[in-house]
Amino acid sequence: NGAKVVFKQTDFKNDQVLMRAISPGGTSLATNKEYWSANMSDGIVSDAGLADFDQATMSKMTAGKVASVSPFVGSLEEGLRGSASPDDLELMMQMTHLYFTAPRKDEKAFMAFKGQMETFVKNRDLNPQSVFFDELSAFRDNNHPRSKPLTPEILDSLDLDQAFSFYQDRFADAGDFTFAFVGNADVDAMKSLSQTYLASLPTTGRKEKWKDVGVTHPKGTKKLQVEKGQDPKSFVMITFHGKAKWSP
Repeated sequence: NGAKVVFKQTDFKNDQVLMRAISPGGTSLATNKEYWSANMSDGIVSDAGLADFDQATMSKMTAGKVASVSPFVGSLEEGLRGSASPDDLELMMQMTHLYFTAPRKDEKAFMAFKGQMETFVKNRDLNPQSVFFDELSAFRDNNHPRSKPLTPEILDSLDLDQAFSFYQDRFADAGDFTFAFVGNADVDAMKSLSQTYLASLPTTGRKEKWKDVGVTHPKGTKKLQVEKGQDPKSFVMITFHGKAKWSP
């Protein structure tokens, strides 16, 4: 299907295999209108479970196993992070396969996710340093819609159908994914598991890369003062930006 697999065998930690899979695109390929639903699609899908099994059932099924996989959708790429013991490596591969082919859409889990995020937002707004960084981020990016802090109003606007559809689209094509594995596993076993669970993933043959969403920074010298809290404490940050030739 075109997916690339990279494996580095190590022996300094003999009870662990780590995985990271990445593909270009991320939320840069979402419209500003659907951005927040797209941005939280990974958490929404992750909290729902897999295939026909909700999160609670999944926890029972994997009790005693050392394997975990979680999807992520960043601004420039999407992918998966995972870890497993050598004995449970196949379970990690199975879960990886299912996050591509059978993500779960669950209204109940979605409402629970929103409830957790609402609590997070309320608590964050009580922390002066969190408020400082939120306002700085928006100020630094000229108040771009994607740089504004998360608010209860934004949470109310989250749409399960939109989030799930975006997630499905991002994981519909495994052909441009690179899967990297590091850890204590047999090379032949890794080849066999990759052929079974990764080579069988769907591909559409599309060629994609991330997109510039138009975030710009203020020109000249700009200052922002944020006042929050009552303690005699201050926090100062100075940031610079400018054109630079990229290098490692």
